Amino acid sequence: MSANLKTPLKYVDKRQLADLGLSDLTPVLLEWIELNEKYLHASKDDCPWWYNERPLVGILAAAAWRKGFVVLEEYSVRKGRRKDETDASGRCDLKIWANKNSVFRFEAKQIKIGLGRRRKKGYRRPADQDEFIEGKCRKIMRSLDRARKDAGELKTERQERRLALCFVCPKINKNEQRAIREEALDKLIASLSKKNHRNKKPAFSLSWFFVDRPSQLVKRTSVYPGVILLVKEVKKRNQRLRQNMSHHTNIKEK
Repeated sequence: MSANLKTPLKYVDKRQLADLGLSDLTPVLLEWIELNEKYLHASKDDCPWWYNERPLVGILAAAAWRKGFVVLEEYSVRKGRRKDETDASGRCDLKIWANKNSVFRFEAKQIKIGLGRRRKKGYRRPADQDEFIEGKCRKIMRSLDRARKDAGELKTERQERRLALCFVCPKINKNEQRAIREEALDKLIASLSKKNHRNKKPAFSLSWFFVDRPSQLVKRTSVYPGVILLVKEVKKRNQRLRQNMSHHTNIKEK
């Protein structure tokens, strides 16, 4: 990427994670960035994010192991919803033990987002770039919501927390000018950040890793410049009730 890109190539917001009560995951996400970079150095022209979600979850798991956490991937669990008392067997994508009082279970989704200005045959995109990016963000939010619903069906112990992961993999036509690619990424990150700060407390954690020279990462006709990771906690019913009570109390005090 050139100096025209306003977005930093690597990003983990420690304060954002702290506000969400997810500080235990800060070292994992920092290591996740380093492992993505290490993989690129080893592979030269290959990247984890143009495959499916399994390699992406695997690198996050490896990052947790390297920071001294204990990890389990793709294992059998019981799933169900309290409101209709369903119960069935299923799988959980990832479990991380940070310590005996801090255990995270994750459900993940991956979404590939086309950001180029060049149209596919038969596809009419909005003329306004902001409207176009906003539509892509809505797709990302729907993907995060699907992960949230999956995580919400995990049956957990008291000390366990349920988290939704959404790996966002932008792709841009290789024939687009570099400045256009960078503008699209800047607008996407800005739009996601805006959605995340509609309230005083962030709705999710936002981290990413972009490649300095993405032109080497071409698959078929598209450049894959990097990966964005959204992490959102799925609160248990009693947690949501306590939060709502606290919110109403604050309103009355004002």
